Amino acid sequence: MDHNNLIAWAETALQNIVNNPVQGDLAESTYRAVGSRAYYAIFHASQSLCNRLLLPPSAKDDSIKGSHEKLYQRMIECTSTRHTSHVTIRKLAYRARGDQKMTRVHADYNFTDEFTLAQASDILNEAKTMIAEADKIT
Repeated sequence: MDHNNLIAWAETALQNIVNNPVQGDLAESTYRAVGSRAYYAIFHASQSLCNRLLLPPSAKDDSIKGSHEKLYQRMIECTSTRHTSHVTIRKLAYRARGDQKMTRVHADYNFTDEFTLAQASDILNEAKTMIAEADKIT
């Protein structure tokens, strides 16, 4: 199981709900699940990137709470002396821990505000774009 499996599941689930429309809670539950899986595909692709490039833990690792923040900080601290794609790596981290993480939190925890097909589609498309960028880095 890897980030590509999560993307494949999210694409299939979203396509199924679009091709077989349902209303109400079932549709929104699917949109939320797609948003969550798309974010976790980004997270696991980021983790794979760090491991593949042997990026060291963050210098601030002991003071950072949460595995997501530790991972993204590890990417943010990547410098030109560590890797020639350091700017891309840092941008991926900022995107992941910014809008993408906020969307996942909305999908998983904020049930008072609707989560829409457009939001699910947006994060899925962004996840595919980010993963493609990460996979190009060697």
